[in-house]
Amino acid sequence: MGAAPADVALVLLPGAVAALLALAALGRVLRRMPGPRLLPWLAIVALIGVAALLTASAPWVAALALVAIEGGAAGWYPIARAAAFDRYPGRPGLVRAILGVATPAELALPGVVGLVAGHFGITAGVAVLGLAPVGVLLLLPRQQAAKVPLPVR
Repeated sequence: MGAAPADVALVLLPGAVAALLALAALGRVLRRMPGPRLLPWLAIVALIGVAALLTASAPWVAALALVAIEGGAAGWYPIARAAAFDRYPGRPGLVRAILGVATPAELALPGVVGLVAGHFGITAGVAVLGLAPVGVLLLLPRQQAAKVPLPVR
């Protein structure tokens, strides 16, 4: 869109505020709806935001799209982390080890997105990031799994 740095900041600010507000509201929402049931709705909101961002032709559309993306994605990590601890009660070390397995991918992701954007353009880089809500939807359990009892040693 060729915007000035100050204009870019004005486009990014509402998304950051939306993420903070979404996290602040998450506790209240989770009192009424379980996290695993809320997660697909958050992913859909973020996915709609990504589609809007990829097709945005005006800064205000991009700002609204970022509000949807940031607001939708803000709850993913806390909900997934809580679900992991709930699934393995009394085994925080195991949960932390499982969550740590994803660290190399988290570290590599910015470089991968940068390579894609460098070779195919910024829209392609944003599209790669846009796969995150699709991944959340694909990784959701189809039904609430029973808690897996682990032997205590």
